[in-house]
Amino acid sequence: MAKQDGKKKKTDYKALEKFVGSMIEAVDEQVDKAVLYHKRGEYEIPYDELYKYNPFDYELFAKMLAEREEVNTACSVDDEEVVRIFLAPKFVYTEDDSHLKVITQKEFELMSAKHLLWLENGLGEQADFSNCLLRDLEMSARWLENMIFDNAKIIDSRMNGANVNASSFKGTRIIKTECMEMTAIDSDFTGAKFSNCDLSRADMTSSNLTKTAFWDCDFYNSVLRESCLEKTKFHRTDIEDCDTTDCVYDEQEWTAQKNGLKLGEM
Repeated sequence: MAKQDGKKKKTDYKALEKFVGSMIEAVDEQVDKAVLYHKRGEYEIPYDELYKYNPFDYELFAKMLAEREEVNTACSVDDEEVVRIFLAPKFVYTEDDSHLKVITQKEFELMSAKHLLWLENGLGEQADFSNCLLRDLEMSARWLENMIFDNAKIIDSRMNGANVNASSFKGTRIIKTECMEMTAIDSDFTGAKFSNCDLSRADMTSSNLTKTAFWDCDFYNSVLRESCLEKTKFHRTDIEDCDTTDCVYDEQEWTAQKNGLKLGEM
């Protein structure tokens, strides 16, 4: 009988466990993102997304994807890198935005111009984008202070460097939108949902983020100082580099502090 001493079971190999764990994490995360962010059943995987999985095997990754019920058997593979996922029909979900008013770039510019007049001398009109659909709009470096975006949907747009101080985003869905260096001081994001947004170096000081949810967002060097984070959720979103100094986790207490009151005086 052959001597078995010194032989390892397959579960004893730590390197194998690490590899298996990395591959499962890669497939699970990318399929979840495909279901959340696909366009007409197709989702393109950013190259840098795959670099973070280590160890990683492209060929095995494609085979594992093909075994998922959410994914069709055909995945596009170029130069050993999987670049697109095609979802199975039953997982291709399109939101019904028919109840939202579509805002074009031209309409946005006109409403913004009237809003600036309203801010300066009250002769214009406050911009109210409540229940509107703002898709693929350029709003970067704009003065959007004190605007209303309640229950709107902002998708595939750019708000880099925009000033949205004191604006209202209650219940707003902000999806795949660039918000780098956006200033949103004293703004209300109660119940808002951010998905796949770049908020790096954004300043959201003293804002209400009660019940706000962030999915797959970038918060590199952002500021949440003195904001309300009651029931705020950060899903696959790292806030380690954020400034969360003096944040409050109770909305009633936070409101009292902003009004210069003690909680018992409200």
